[in-house]
Amino acid sequence: EKAERFTNPNSSSYVKAVFGCWTSASRKAVLPVFERHNHMLFYPVQYEGQECSRNVFYTGAAPNQQIEPAVDWLLRYKGTQFFLVGSDYVFPRTANEIIREQLKALGGTVVGERYLPLGESANGTVGDIIDDIRRQLPDGGVIFNTLNGDSNVKFFHMFHDAGFRADTHPT
Repeated sequence: EKAERFTNPNSSSYVKAVFGCWTSASRKAVLPVFERHNHMLFYPVQYEGQECSRNVFYTGAAPNQQIEPAVDWLLRYKGTQFFLVGSDYVFPRTANEIIREQLKALGGTVVGERYLPLGESANGTVGDIIDDIRRQLPDGGVIFNTLNGDSNVKFFHMFHDAGFRADTHPT
């Protein structure tokens, strides 16, 4: 509804361009409105790629610019077993799909993959993931994290409290 008002030249709320959306899901939800009104959205954060619109200026990194080089480096220097943890929405799921395929092609292994609802920070829910990482990577391995917001803060606190360290479980 707001996107409609901001992009419609007949609206009193009309603006020349919009800088916004924080998640891929919100960007995808408003994209048809921007395209219908031939209006400009500046999207300020990393995104999963696999989308191109003349009405969106994507300013953040796509996986080939950030994630894929990181996975290459991690495979070379930190380990071949990966545990993927992310928030449950478009970007983390798509990023992890790309990571799974990259690891498969380069000889790495995904030993676990878990998602949290966006913003979830309950001890029990995050703790279950920490326990799963301990079971799947008892002697170390790479944790690739695409968590966002409060979930990420809680994850790192509990990760550290569980005794995980960067030398054995780089994240």
